[in-house]
Amino acid sequence: MAALFSDLSPTFIDTATVATMLDQTVEHFLRLRSELEDVHGFPVPMPHWRRPLKWRRDQVQGWIAAQGRPHADAPARPVGHNIILLEEARRA
Repeated sequence: MAALFSDLSPTFIDTATVATMLDQTVEHFLRLRSELEDVHGFPVPMPHWRRPLKWRRDQVQGWIAAQGRPHADAPARPVGHNIILLEEARRA
């Protein structure tokens, strides 16, 4: 019976918990979220929750185990039609 209750962590976690797991502030995680989902395969929040957003803890833990935590000092990758021009301008 003890094995059933060995992990009392909630199945669904909120934005603040996800940010903590990623060693990010909530604000920084929310800025990175789109890139993490689109480019790096980060789990998307549960579809039946609007606000507050909720993620499955096991999916987030699995992603961290496979990908690692994002670096806080890494600049967000630009998105849009002018990505190549922005990359060139940054190198100039």
